[in-house]
Amino acid sequence: MSVELGNWVLPLGVTIVAFGFAIGSVKAGDVPQYGRTVNFLFNLLIMALATIATLSSWLAWALVIR
Repeated sequence: MSVELGNWVLPLGVTIVAFGFAIGSVKAGDVPQYGRTVNFLFNLLIMALATIATLSSWLAWALVIR
C-alpha cells in the first residue's frame, strides 16, 4: 500500500483553512462577566463547525480514493 503526499493536499488544505478561520474568529480577552457564557458558546460553535468541515472533507477524500 502506497500513500502519496499529493493525494492529501485538498483535505489538508481544507483543514488548515477551516481552523485558520476558526482560530481567527475566536474571541478572547476582556469579556464582561455576563458575556463569558455567550462568548464560550460562540467559540465552541466556531470550532465545532471547523471540525465538521474538516471531518467532512477527509471523509469525502477517503471515499473518493477508494
